[in-house]
Amino acid sequence: MVLMSLTNVVIMVLALIVTYLFFYIYRLRSNLSEMMLVLEDIIRGNTNRRLLIPHHDISTQICYKINEIVKINNEKLSGLKKAEQSNKLLMTSLSHDIRTPLTSLLGYLEAIDKGIVDGVEKDEYIQIARAKAQDLKEYIDILFEWFKLDAKEQTFHFEEVEIYELTRNIVAGWITVFDKHHFQYKLDIPSDELCMYVDKNAYSRIVNNLIQNVITHSGGNLIELAMSYREEQVKITITDNGRGISEKDLPFVFDRLYVCDPSRKSKSSGLGLSIVKELVKGHNGKIFAESRSSQYTQFIVILPLNIEEAERRS
Repeated sequence: MVLMSLTNVVIMVLALIVTYLFFYIYRLRSNLSEMMLVLEDIIRGNTNRRLLIPHHDISTQICYKINEIVKINNEKLSGLKKAEQSNKLLMTSLSHDIRTPLTSLLGYLEAIDKGIVDGVEKDEYIQIARAKAQDLKEYIDILFEWFKLDAKEQTFHFEEVEIYELTRNIVAGWITVFDKHHFQYKLDIPSDELCMYVDKNAYSRIVNNLIQNVITHSGGNLIELAMSYREEQVKITITDNGRGISEKDLPFVFDRLYVCDPSRKSKSSGLGLSIVKELVKGHNGKIFAESRSSQYTQFIVILPLNIEEAERRS
């Protein structure tokens, strides 16, 4: 009698287990079927679909991982679309920026060739044509440099230099330009020596581009360059007293081809600050800008004293 009761209990337990397993497997198959439908929809291009994640289920982690993969893929697709749009804008802008001076140059050369001008006027046309050809060459050089940086093909040659003296020499080359554009200038560079590892050409380009940006775009009449050293880092600040940069424009000043005010006429390629940013990154450094409308703009560059040490930390 006891044996029969025990047998009945075992049978009931087994029946419950079988019933539980049946419903569990049924629910799992239903979840898998739903997952397959959603995945097929995603494969067809509906990347906004997501898997509903069941609680406390063997498929929970699978659903979570698939959703993460779809999210990452969407972010990559979005990045590719933005890059494609940016490249289209770049090509359009470059075509315009090259075609315009080239057309003007050809116009002057044609006038000279056909004898439309002569004497003093002809000499003036030749000088103008030469200047426009030089501007075009400089623009193409800037483009070539930017494309090399963007493609990560720029080779940096680091060497130990006395950075304060190098910076003074760079600024000295701008004194006649400052005078021509009626700019006052102030230098706050320590009188002692400080040796650090930089690519001399790249560093010179960083400082030159920032100074050129002030002269071309600031609308001010004062430029200040200061340097300091702290915690194995060199800080360079270039400040002007010009019109400033608006809050909406400030986050984008280092983007390629970005122009804060397209209505202002200038020879700017829109690549100068973008090149600066890439060159600073090549030194494992940082650059950022601060500005207050109608008061000032300040560019801050921070470079590691030893590039090898910076690479080990990064």
